[in-house]
Amino acid sequence: NVTVSYSRTAGETVGGSPYLISATISAAPGVLDNYTITNTPASFTISNSSQTIAFGPLADKTYGDAAFSLTGTASSGLIITYISGDPAVASVSGTTVPIHKAGTVTITASQPGNGNYSAAAPVSRTFTIWKKTASLAATAQDKVYGTPDPSFTGTLTGFLAGDDVTATYSRTAGESVAGSPYTITGTLNAAPGVLDNYTITSTAADFSITRVPASVIVNASGKLFGDADPALSGTVSGFLAGDNVTVSYSRTAGETVGGSPYLISANISAAPGVLDNYTITNTPASFTISNSAQTIAFAPLADKTYGDAAFTLTGTASCGLIITYTSRDPGVASVT
Repeated sequence: NVTVSYSRTAGETVGGSPYLISATISAAPGVLDNYTITNTPASFTISNSSQTIAFGPLADKTYGDAAFSLTGTASSGLIITYISGDPAVASVSGTTVPIHKAGTVTITASQPGNGNYSAAAPVSRTFTIWKKTASLAATAQDKVYGTPDPSFTGTLTGFLAGDDVTATYSRTAGESVAGSPYTITGTLNAAPGVLDNYTITSTAADFSITRVPASVIVNASGKLFGDADPALSGTVSGFLAGDNVTVSYSRTAGETVGGSPYLISANISAAPGVLDNYTITNTPASFTISNSAQTIAFAPLADKTYGDAAFTLTGTASCGLIITYTSRDPGVASVT
């Protein structure tokens, strides 16, 4: 009735093993003295346990979103190490993976194990970082013909402040009213690769050139009947010197006092299309022909004696018109 019980030295770590397993032999008093006993101990080994990693739920992101917050777990309960496949992210801080650019990013979770656990097989997940929606919209503007262009502007929306995206604006060439509206467009400026993170809508705008007011006011004029016409004139304003606009004046035909006043009008001339850039006020004027003064001179005439021949009159008018003579002798009914 010899019995044997076994026990090992205390310890629960892989690093502390192997532990000694020893045997304790028991029997009634004096029984064991009958034996030459070989008691050979043995080793008790604790080996590394395996472990697995599970990723927590994680959705795709859009550029500009908050960083990935990782919630994976290791079956061992040990802390997981995360590595981002984005080379621009130098390291991962704890369970946070920054979003650097649009595209795809692969995040790998690993647990290197310790003395009691074998390293976990790495687990990778690939996620999409969608492009962020952004827009550039030029602002419609205008100017008056002949004036300098204003500063062009526009509105940027959706771009991240840290990306320092700016825009410059320009328009298609042209300086005539007839050619407008011209197109204002914007050009985005950013560091290399930044704009690849955006889906960009670019909206152009109109640039209109409006007519400039101009005027020709004809000066009223006139003459005395029979005189030559004076030079006709007017006041011209609003036209650009470089447009070489010329104005000539003329009047409707007629040389009598009764037909006046005659209309003086202005004829405005320039290269083809130039006058389309102006809103022109053209104000005519009157040309009046006034009565000329005249004088009458009697030719020499001697007194008469009753019974003499009739007076023969030879006076002249300075205008050359025929003179009418009237006798103040009430006995002479008319003068022939």
